[in-house]
Amino acid sequence: ILREIFRNLIYEDLVTCCNVNSIWKAVAGPMICFYRITFDSISRLDEEKLNVEVVEILGLDSFAWTRRMDFSDLMERLRNCPKRQWMSIELRLCGILTKYYLPLLTEFGDKVHVFDCESGERSFHVVSFFANIHYFSNLQVLKCNGVRLTCAYFPENELVLPNLRRIYMGKTVPIQDWPDLLKIAPNVQELYEFPVKIICFQRNIKIEAIKSLNYAQQHQNFLSKLELHQLDISMQELAEEASGLKLTSVAIPNFYYLFPRKLWDRSKPEIATIRKNFNWILKLTKDTIKVMTIPAARGLIYFLPLSFQMKSVKILKFEDDSVLSDNIGQNCFRNESPYHSMSITNWAGKHHYCPKRTVLTSMFPNLEGLEIKFNLMKSRFIEFFPRDTFGPKVLGTHISVLKIKGASPECFKKLVKLFPYVTHFEMESTLQHFVLVFPIISEAWAQLESLTVLFDPTKSFHCHKTFECFSLDPVLTGIPAEFCKEMNLHIGKTLRKDFEDKINRFQAEKRTILNLKNLKTLEFIITGKNLVCECNYTHKPNFLSEVSVNYAFKKLTDLTVFVTTILGFNAFEELKSALNPVLSYVELDNKYTVPRKYD
Repeated sequence: ILREIFRNLIYEDLVTCCNVNSIWKAVAGPMICFYRITFDSISRLDEEKLNVEVVEILGLDSFAWTRRMDFSDLMERLRNCPKRQWMSIELRLCGILTKYYLPLLTEFGDKVHVFDCESGERSFHVVSFFANIHYFSNLQVLKCNGVRLTCAYFPENELVLPNLRRIYMGKTVPIQDWPDLLKIAPNVQELYEFPVKIICFQRNIKIEAIKSLNYAQQHQNFLSKLELHQLDISMQELAEEASGLKLTSVAIPNFYYLFPRKLWDRSKPEIATIRKNFNWILKLTKDTIKVMTIPAARGLIYFLPLSFQMKSVKILKFEDDSVLSDNIGQNCFRNESPYHSMSITNWAGKHHYCPKRTVLTSMFPNLEGLEIKFNLMKSRFIEFFPRDTFGPKVLGTHISVLKIKGASPECFKKLVKLFPYVTHFEMESTLQHFVLVFPIISEAWAQLESLTVLFDPTKSFHCHKTFECFSLDPVLTGIPAEFCKEMNLHIGKTLRKDFEDKINRFQAEKRTILNLKNLKTLEFIITGKNLVCECNYTHKPNFLSEVSVNYAFKKLTDLTVFVTTILGFNAFEELKSALNPVLSYVELDNKYTVPRKYD
């Protein structure tokens, strides 16, 4: 019975079933037969030469197999698949005409459960778009954040996809075409990045399916007067229907981003009505929203504090205020001040997210974590996270989960003081950066239970060509690099007594992994697809050795160590070979999926 229930589930749902209990895992695990097929053309002038990247996963405990191959070889592999009856395909297209992969659609279209489509250099004609999804009778997930459609009308057809339950919408499909697109999915349950202005074109939307909102259209910097008017009306109409909304995540509108600089006036009636309606939407969905994103206001127009509590919010995400600069994510100043009478110097010191002494825990009493979505810089840290709002005795006592994009060692010293009770920490880093900040982490957050580090391989493994590799052994164990090197040369041999005494003295410091006695999970995630460094040199990825295993990992009895790569990582065999000496203790996996921005 379970096998019959599981046979039409997509890959990620089968993996979820495997985590329920041992019985479900025994049934669902062997049924996993997943293919992610990515089409892209080598040249727009020679589209018959297709790049076909294939990721194959056969079974829960098997590694993902990744190859580039000819289209004919792909078809042959799919036909000879030993688990064809359970096959689930994720098809990813980028600006490729249907005629080049039509045989795949006709023979295996019913196995396509996830369709991820981007337009690439050209726009999709709407007829071409329907020509694709017409074959996907069992489609469950549609991802079309990068689709541009060129036809102003939809063809007359009676296409219905009854199994389509999740749609990732986005900024690039023309607003007026979305109501017609939604007609093909009468049973849709989840709509992410829902363009608010659709309401202007059609009122018959499944309000309860909307999980997150999108206010802008396409990739423009500002909205035109007409679009502002449409957004204003749509927000009013959505507010009227908000009693049925069940948002799970929400981003506060960045008002300065939506309004052109020439039109910017914080007293404009459109701002007041949009703000009022959005506030009403929040109030009606306060029991379902789990994640809220807050843009920096910096004295422009604060949305916080709220007059009501949002008890369901667990995570707050903070964006920076560089929307109008070219260096997004670097805390840069805007190109010009919205207060034309004020200089940059005068308005730079304002609180960025909420007025002075705002008590966030009074609005979000069950808040557990923060995500900082930009690189922190020491010079402006206090402007973004002032102690009167984010201090250790104000907000810090509530924060157990922290995720950051990047921060200098100086910023880390401030972070650990602001949020002293973090138990789950995730950061983007490089090996060199990790060496600098890990001693700060291990000394300040002794209660840490999980640590996740995301490495970009084009930057992370860089070292001077005179070195074989960059190792984390010294920073994890506290043992100097020259000692680690000598110990690796004598693995399996008994060390001299004086040598062992020196090691014990080194490890007695509270700046190693041994200070994290509650640590249960240490995960290194390689997020890129290649190991080639920005210096155009391929460095060996053996950043862990048996020294780390024997003198760090094994001494923490509850610790599990993972090294994970993304699906489609092209150097997995090389990584596996480099880490072979530690694989008896370190779990290696190549099936990590980078979360979409609306997850």
